[in-house]
Amino acid sequence: MKAFLNNFNEIKIKDIKNISTSEFELFDSLNNLLDFTVTNHANFIILTTKNTLDPNKDYFLLYNNTKYPIYLGDITLESSFDTKYKYDSLDLGASYTPSCTLFKLWSPVIKELYLILNINNLEKTYKVESYKNGVWEICINENIENALYKYRFRIDDIFIETIDPYTLGIQKDYEYGVVINKNKFIKEKENISFSGNPLESVIYEAHIRDLTSLLNTPAKSTFEGITKNKIVNGHLSSLGITHIQVLPINSYVVTTNDKCEYNWGYNPYTFLSLFPKYSTNPNNPEAVINEFIDFVNNMHASNIGVIVDIVPNHVYKLSSNPLNLLVPKYYFQYDHNGLHTDFSYCGNDLNSTKSMTKNLFIQTIKHYIDFYNIDGFRVDIMGILDYNTINTLALEGKKIKPNLLLYGEGWDMGTTFGHSKTAIIKNEYHTKAGFFNDYYREKLSDILLKRGSSLDLENMLNGSANIFSTKEKSVNYFTCHDGLTLFDKIYLSKTKTRTVKDNIIIVFSILLTSFGITFINGGDEFLRTKYGAFNSYNAGDEINGFDYSLLDKNNYSLNLVKELLKLRKKLKFLKDKDINFESIDDFVYKVKYNTKEYILYYNMTYQSKEFIFSKDTFYIFNGKINIYEQINSITISNIGVHVFERNLK
Repeated sequence: MKAFLNNFNEIKIKDIKNISTSEFELFDSLNNLLDFTVTNHANFIILTTKNTLDPNKDYFLLYNNTKYPIYLGDITLESSFDTKYKYDSLDLGASYTPSCTLFKLWSPVIKELYLILNINNLEKTYKVESYKNGVWEICINENIENALYKYRFRIDDIFIETIDPYTLGIQKDYEYGVVINKNKFIKEKENISFSGNPLESVIYEAHIRDLTSLLNTPAKSTFEGITKNKIVNGHLSSLGITHIQVLPINSYVVTTNDKCEYNWGYNPYTFLSLFPKYSTNPNNPEAVINEFIDFVNNMHASNIGVIVDIVPNHVYKLSSNPLNLLVPKYYFQYDHNGLHTDFSYCGNDLNSTKSMTKNLFIQTIKHYIDFYNIDGFRVDIMGILDYNTINTLALEGKKIKPNLLLYGEGWDMGTTFGHSKTAIIKNEYHTKAGFFNDYYREKLSDILLKRGSSLDLENMLNGSANIFSTKEKSVNYFTCHDGLTLFDKIYLSKTKTRTVKDNIIIVFSILLTSFGITFINGGDEFLRTKYGAFNSYNAGDEINGFDYSLLDKNNYSLNLVKELLKLRKKLKFLKDKDINFESIDDFVYKVKYNTKEYILYYNMTYQSKEFIFSKDTFYIFNGKINIYEQINSITISNIGVHVFERNLK
C-alpha cells in the first residue's frame, strides 16, 4: 500500500488489495489525529480530509499498527497549488553582500532543507529554518564571496542533493552553484546605436565555439577567442550586420555522444549561469563571467548587438534537473494520463503558464540585460509556450532596454493548455515577438526551383502580409543552424537551371532587400559548408567550425552580402512598415517613398530585359555593387537585383 498527497484535501491510496479502510487512521507530524471521508474506486482509494494538508509537512497513515508515510503526489500539478504559492519577487538565488549572503529557494514541498557551503574544498552545512509560503531563506553573516554551494533536502523519506536553479555560476561538473558578487563585475558598458525598429535589424547567427574552433589561436572555442581574434572581429565588423545571435551560452549538458564535447547547447541544465567551458579558465567562475562581459563589450564596440538564444521549453533529463528535484512535476507539462509530455521532442516540456516558470524566465532575461547588457533574445521552440508569458518577457525586458529584440520559433508542436494560448504563428497578432518565417523560406526555395511566381515574391518582399499583421513580425531566413548551410542546400538541391553561384546571388538579393527582420546563418556569406550535415548538433569542430580561408575563395558571395547590406541601409523605406512593394511587371516592383520612386528588378533568368526610364533616374545597384549613374535606358542580363531611383520632384 502507498499513499500520495494529491491536493490540499485529498490523499490517493494505491496497491489496495485486501485493504480495510475502516482501520485507517491519519496523523500529522505532531501525532494529531485527522478526520477524513473515504471514497472507494476499483484500483485506488481517495481519502478526503476536513483539514487543509500542507505539502511542507509530514503525514502518515496508521494501518494494522504499521505507519505508511504520505508521499508527495500530484498536488504540484493543481492550479490551486500554483495560486497559493505564487511568488512575484525576483530575488531567488544567492544575493551577496560582504556582511550577509541571503539564500532564497522556492519549494513548497520540501520538509527539511540544508545549505551546504564549500569553501576551499571544505564543506559546512547549515540547517535552513526560515520558511514562508513556499520560500526558504537563510542569511550567512560572513563574507563568502565565490563560495560554492548546493542544497540537501528531503521531500519524502530520502535526502537528495542538488544545485540552486537560480544560481549565477556553476562549478565542479555542475555539482555546485557559486556565490557571485555582482558589484565586482560592473564595467563601463557601451551600448549600440540601434533604434529598436526590428525592420532595421540584420541578425547573424553563430555558435561561440564555431567562430574560432578551426583557428590557430590559444583561446579558440571561447568567448575570449572571439574577443581577441582580429580575423573574427574584422570579418564581423565589416559585414554590416546589426546583431550577432549566439546559440545557448547558459549551462548545458554535454553527453558522451557529443564528439570532442561539442554540442549546440540545447540541453539546458540551469538558465542564469553561463556554460563554463566557453571560458579560457572554466574552473574560475569570475573568469567565466568576465570573459562573456568582455565579449559583449567587444561586440558593442563594433556597434553589433548581442542576442542570446534561450531555451525555456525543456530541460535536459527531467529526472535529474534541479527544477524537478526541488518541486517534482510542477514546472512541466503532463497529459491527462499523468505522463509528462514531449511536444518539443526533447523528452519533456516546461509549462510556461505556471507562475514560477514565468518567475524563472523573467529573472533570467532581466539578469542578462542588467548584468551582461544583452540586446535581445531568440526563444527556442517558442510555440509550446503561452503568448502571455512571451508578452511578459517582452514587456519586462523593454522596461530596461527599450530597443530590445525578441523573436522565436512559432511552430505549432502541441501543448496541454490549448493552441489558442500558444505563441505560434497563427497567434502572432496576440504575441509581442517576431517569428521565424518558414513560409518565406519555402517560397524562396520555390523561386529557386522556378515554381515561385512574381506574386509570391511580392508577398515575401512585403513581410508576408498573408501571415503577419505587421512586417516587424517576420524573421526572414533561408537557412539557420539546424539545417543545411546555404552552400550545401543549393549544391544538393534538385535545380539544374542555374549555376550554384547564381542561385546564391538570387537568395541574398531577395533576402537582404525584403521587409522584415533579416536573418543570416553565420558563414553563409562566404559559403561555409558542413559537408551536407543537416543536424550537426554534436558533430564536432571539423563539420561545424568556420573555415576562414573561404573568405578569399568565395569573395564574390562575401562582397555581394556587404554591398547588399549597404544597399539595404540606403533604401530607407525598408524600415517603414507602412510602405509596400507594388508589382508592375514579372519580378519588377515599384516603391514610392517621400520624394523618390524606386524600381527593383529581380533577374532570375539568363534572358535580357530592356528598361527605358524618364529623366532624373539613377542606377544605384547593378546586381553586384552599389553605383550611382544617371540613366535613360538599359538592357539587363546578369542575375541579381537591379535597383533604380527616380526623383519625383
